[in-house]
Amino acid sequence: MNPAKRNAFETTGKETGQIDVRISHRIIQLFSEGLYSSPNKAVEELVSNSFDAGAENVHIILSPDLRDSDATIVVIDDGEGMNSDGLKYHWIIGESTRRRTNGSSRRKPIGKFGIGKLSTYVLASKLTHICKSGGIYYAATMDYTKLAGDPEGGFQGVFDEQTIRIPLRELTEQEARNAVHPWIEGTKGGYRVLRLFGEEVSPTWTVAIMSGLKDMGKKISLGRLGWVLQTAMPHRDDFRLFLDGKPIVPPELDEPRARLIIGKDVIQLSAPCPKGLMEREDENEPMDSVHRHGVYHDELLGRITGYIEIFKDQLDWGKEKFGDSHGFFVYVHGRQVNVDDSGFGIERNLLRHGTFSHFRMIVHMDSLDKALRSSRESFQQGDLYKTAQNFLRACFNLVRNKLVDHDRSQTPAALIATRIGSAPASMTRRPLLALVEMVLEKKAAPFYLRLSSDFTAEEQSEFLETFKQRAEESEGFLHVTELTPLDSKDGLAIFDAREGKLLINSSHPFVAAFQEFFSHPKRSLPLEMLVMSEILMEAHLYHMGLDEKVIRDVIGRRDELLRQLVRTSARRTAGMIAEALKDARDDGNRLEEEMRATFEAMGFANVIRIGGSSEPDGISPRPICRRRKTALFDDIRSASKRKVVGRFPRNAWGFPVSKGT
Repeated sequence: MNPAKRNAFETTGKETGQIDVRISHRIIQLFSEGLYSSPNKAVEELVSNSFDAGAENVHIILSPDLRDSDATIVVIDDGEGMNSDGLKYHWIIGESTRRRTNGSSRRKPIGKFGIGKLSTYVLASKLTHICKSGGIYYAATMDYTKLAGDPEGGFQGVFDEQTIRIPLRELTEQEARNAVHPWIEGTKGGYRVLRLFGEEVSPTWTVAIMSGLKDMGKKISLGRLGWVLQTAMPHRDDFRLFLDGKPIVPPELDEPRARLIIGKDVIQLSAPCPKGLMEREDENEPMDSVHRHGVYHDELLGRITGYIEIFKDQLDWGKEKFGDSHGFFVYVHGRQVNVDDSGFGIERNLLRHGTFSHFRMIVHMDSLDKALRSSRESFQQGDLYKTAQNFLRACFNLVRNKLVDHDRSQTPAALIATRIGSAPASMTRRPLLALVEMVLEKKAAPFYLRLSSDFTAEEQSEFLETFKQRAEESEGFLHVTELTPLDSKDGLAIFDAREGKLLINSSHPFVAAFQEFFSHPKRSLPLEMLVMSEILMEAHLYHMGLDEKVIRDVIGRRDELLRQLVRTSARRTAGMIAEALKDARDDGNRLEEEMRATFEAMGFANVIRIGGSSEPDGISPRPICRRRKTALFDDIRSASKRKVVGRFPRNAWGFPVSKGT
């Protein structure tokens, strides 16, 4: 296409006047490039202008290849179009005329500083506005290349203000139609909803065209831009966004476990919540409006509305995403102001990750407008910002306590299943599923997993499909945990894949050493998670394709290590000692040592093993009796000879002790 025709929108129409723009090249360069480090945020500023203009429909259109020399970024809206005076006011740098006139009569303006138009400087060399207002078509093109700045800053530094004259043009309807034709013809929703010409057209509209794209403009990612617009811009019935013809809708999330409405379910909060919060309901708002209920803080925060959602699973775990779906979503006049900081500047060590990833808070706090910096992405440090952070932290702590209470009410199996479900599938479900398949195909004989082999071919296929479904469901493949005595030579546990049971082996020394924890539902979870991790580790080793002999050796050595650790360091329980005595019955020396441990466990202090020919196996001296000045001794059985040896004086209370007791 002829370049002159291709960019005809920059010159078409009859010049009727000029717009004088007083601006410093150096200031706009430093200010814009520092303010808008993200190209997506720069586009967001143009969309904000459309919102403030009362637009009900906004369509953003990107050229298929932004690297082409004729590529453009276009924003079309059906808001209040600008006439000649409107275009002149638009180019007053540093003043938001929408704020001065209260914006659209139906909305609070979300622009504040009158610098949003400067966002285009970082994206393109030229910005053209084509508008319809009062039945007349207007156009104006700002050419940033006419800013004659010294590339090195010169001696004037930032004091290089100059006046740029922008030609103001009026167009006929046909000229306007020809100028915007490339961006209004299409079959997708965004093209159909914005009717600029013909019948049933929008009475006013604006088309903003960025051309001569700079490097930052060429780096715009369609996916990232869509996410920013999806999360940052207001979602209202009277405001719809489209990107390349497709509607931008709020992100879809799973149904929350609980939803708490500020001002209804959330009123009184513990520290660090600021004092003086009062419930305040706006009866003029519909019952289902997010702004119906709220709390009011007279000193700083004003009225706060919104809600908190608590989810069972981690939000967006394992999904491709451009930003977070969990955390705080803080809105000022309907626009999110913390797109890139889901923690709202709060130190992450104060936001427990296990809770934060299951938590989503939508909060509208218009008072923060006073603390908002010009980038609309950061805040001035001060009491207002700090108090807002404390309110959010208090809400987070409320959710954390509710999750803890919920976890305490769950069965161990349900808790483990929940944690497995929130862990990466590559570390949990997939390896275990692969191992089950190997066992069914008789390609593996794992140490920890049991699966009966009496399946028919049809039953095997049916079970495998059922197991896959169980693994993906919220309840998971684990239905129940049981503490049961298995063979002492077995591992920590057996996972019965068919029944979904985790059978924890109470005969295993490690389990026996901590049986008081394993047998207590509220204290058993950490140990049960350890046991389940052993089962998953074995599955992962098989999934890696290691030789089964190597896997057996690794699992066997690890199991033996656990046994040795509790033998040498942990206080042994009666069950452990009984098992040890039984295991030592054929080894005289070992039996003597286990007998010593038995008497010590029974409460005998300082049990000393002696052994040797004609000597007792051990002795335990008692304190001297108050009424007698002779040392008393408790009997110690000769374990290896199965008979009683040693002296048997009266006990500490003066009663005789007979042999054989």
